[in-house]
Parts: sequence; structure tokens; C-alpha cells
Amino acid sequence: MGAVELTVFHVILLFWSFRTAESQIMALHYCGDIEIPYPFGMAKECFLDERFKIHCDSSTGLVAVNGTFYPNEN
Repeated sequence: MGAVELTVFHVILLFWSFRTAESQIMALHYCGDIEIPYPFGMAKECFLDERFKIHCDSSTGLVAVNGTFYPNEN
């Protein structure tokens, strides 16, 4: 890999890391009183992939992970 290609690769990697960090900072981290740590998340680009997507329904007290609902028992 030449110097130019390596520099371009590093610039792309740098911008990608900024975007990833920004997504994690802007993520919703709580479902009621329960903290939702990364790789789990509720908003777009706040979870690692669809298997880690959390649905929080504060009106019913239910939390869904991968389509399975669990009671929010705090």
C-alpha cells in the first residue's frame, strides 16, 4: 500500500471514528430508571446492530429486546 493510499485510509478511519463517537454520545441511555449501555440502544445508530435494539414503552413498563418483551421491574 502506497503512502497516498495509506493517508486516505487514515483520514477515512478518523472521520468514521468521529461519527461513531458522536452517535454514542447522542444515544438515549435510559429506559425509565434502567440504564441502557452500548452496544444496546434505542435510537437509530445508537446500537451495534438490530440484535441489540431496545424498544422502551414507558406507558406499559415493558422493554423489548429482539422482539421479546420483558417487564421493567425496578
